[in-house]
Amino acid sequence: MSHVDENSAQKKGALLKRGDYLVLLACVIAIPLLFSRYGVVGSEGTQARINAGAREFALVSLQKNQTYHVPGPLGDSEIEVRDGRIRFVRSPCAGQQCVHSGWAHRGGEFIACVPNRVSLVVLGQGAGGTYYDSINF
Repeated sequence: MSHVDENSAQKKGALLKRGDYLVLLACVIAIPLLFSRYGVVGSEGTQARINAGAREFALVSLQKNQTYHVPGPLGDSEIEVRDGRIRFVRSPCAGQQCVHSGWAHRGGEFIACVPNRVSLVVLGQGAGGTYYDSINF
């Protein structure tokens, strides 16, 4: 083995040093802690606010199973509350993103049918605000 081959073999053997392992360990500990503090929207919601345009349509309990027909410029959006969760069932918009958003149940979660100007936000303790920055219709 030549002198060049020995040096390259020594360099390949030490890919991670002790400090690298300490940084990895700190990341493994810090990431779950940060996610548990900042990555979750809020606790289980207790109520939801349904808005039609710029006005509040209803403040509803998530504990009472009901269906709401909320009027908008395109027609009625159907919103269902069941088993502590809320969702859009039907809406007259073309894309149906609001319907495909599925169920919301944690404080701060928000679903909107932008073309029909209907939205809902789940309210609950520990939400720390809402899950969105701003909304413009």
